[in-house]
Amino acid sequence: MRICTVTGRLNGLFPGHAGTAGLYFVEHEYFDSPVTPLLDPAEISAWNEALERPAP
Repeated sequence: MRICTVTGRLNGLFPGHAGTAGLYFVEHEYFDSPVTPLLDPAEISAWNEALERPAP
């Protein structure tokens, strides 16, 4: 996926918060044990569901 596609999608899903959303994605994909998690582990399923099935 091209970078402009990623930023465009993040801006569409999280207007005004695309940079923060990008941090969540990086943490979720690449950090096994972050020092300070950005997302509560109990909320990961809801986070993934919202990304896979965004509200119309």
